[in-house]
Amino acid sequence: MNLSLVTRYSSLVTRHSSLLLCHLSLLTLLVGCSMAPRYERPDLQTPTVFRGDTLVPDSVTVASLKWFDLFRDQTLRSLIDTALVNNNDLLVAAARIDQARAMYGVSTANRLPQLNASVGAQRQQYPEAVTSYLPNRTLNTFTGSMDVSYEADIWGKYASAQEAARRAMFATEAGRSAVITSVVAATAQAYLELVELHWELEISKRTATSRLGSLNLVKSRKEFGVANDLDVRQAEGQYYTATATIPDIERAIMNKENQINVLLGRNPSAVTIGDSLGAQLTSPALPAGMPSTLLQRRPDIIAAEENLLAANANIGVARAAFFPSISLTAGAGFFGRDVSNMFNPAGAVWNLGANALQPLFQGGRLNANLDYSYAVKNEAIAQYRKTVLTAMEEVSNSIVNYRKYGQVRAEQEKLVNALRSELKLANLRYEGGYTSYLQVLDSQRSLFQAELELARIRLYELRSAVQLYKALGGGWQ
Repeated sequence: MNLSLVTRYSSLVTRHSSLLLCHLSLLTLLVGCSMAPRYERPDLQTPTVFRGDTLVPDSVTVASLKWFDLFRDQTLRSLIDTALVNNNDLLVAAARIDQARAMYGVSTANRLPQLNASVGAQRQQYPEAVTSYLPNRTLNTFTGSMDVSYEADIWGKYASAQEAARRAMFATEAGRSAVITSVVAATAQAYLELVELHWELEISKRTATSRLGSLNLVKSRKEFGVANDLDVRQAEGQYYTATATIPDIERAIMNKENQINVLLGRNPSAVTIGDSLGAQLTSPALPAGMPSTLLQRRPDIIAAEENLLAANANIGVARAAFFPSISLTAGAGFFGRDVSNMFNPAGAVWNLGANALQPLFQGGRLNANLDYSYAVKNEAIAQYRKTVLTAMEEVSNSIVNYRKYGQVRAEQEKLVNALRSELKLANLRYEGGYTSYLQVLDSQRSLFQAELELARIRLYELRSAVQLYKALGGGWQ
């Protein structure tokens, strides 16, 4: 096809473009509103304060803090930074958002007219009986056309489908926010557990060193006839009790490091720790704020409501299926016997068409589909209520756990201090010959267990703070 033919084709299409544009304008006016029910948020009786929160609600709550404002340890901050870039759950969530946006684009395209261009060529031989008046029985035909088709969305079927896709996209985006919160919390929790294990390891090594000194002392006293074999065996038992915990804690440390590396999206390797457990949080006070704000802040609640809105919009799609679908078409083109005269104005053709399709008998499919849409919405309502109640429970439990573990930790610290003094006195009395070695063994055993328990209680306290932060929906803004 040479340039002159293309020019002639373009001029002829332009001549008929007014017809296409006029028809297109008419089609776009035939758009109705959605038949989805009017949405009302499910009625929920939220408390005025979270149970267990004894602080006056403050505008600056735990959830309003950025995660790097909550955690003081620079090593932990660096690990969270890496996790937010490389964590595979976050990459999956981002891909799901892309999928949801693409589906929303599809639903938007369904509401617009569809414009297509086509060209064709055909060579056909006709029977001699019907071509006696023609120069030959073989004919060539060449066609070119532009066609527009549109289903008028009078009943809002496509509008409701677009709204459902939009809400599904929002739910997916909120889901990604929930994953961000989970990744921050999971990384912080795993890191705190790693720090606590290193604390336990330090306690075990320090205790083993101390008990080795006691064992050497008992052996020395035995040589002078002051102690006996039973004292030596008991001292050995205490020493090996401490040393046996060391490889087990080291095993747990390596497992925890592997868990952290998975969260960071990298292969298993060693993880360096920074501050001690006592220097992790920026502030011991963790105000929770008002329960009513939880509905707008926690991402899984937002996602649950967006899913409910999507289900509500899909009812409009099911309702619209009962009504006629009206399709309009228009086209303009050219017909010719050969390429040279294909674009002759005498060969111009055009068409306008309309079609209405009214469902009469579908075997109950439409009613069943509508019932299904309502059932999906009822499920979404129940899921929304459950998500809100679960959130309230998690916040309240985290508040209570943080405060009560803080009280337990304070008492455990007193116990450790008392047992250290007791062991010191027991050693002095034993060395002075005023008591048996059994009292020393008792004090050593009690102190070792109390120190390990103090490390765990401190971990539980900090882990409760992280869980409260997550339960309030913090960290994803």
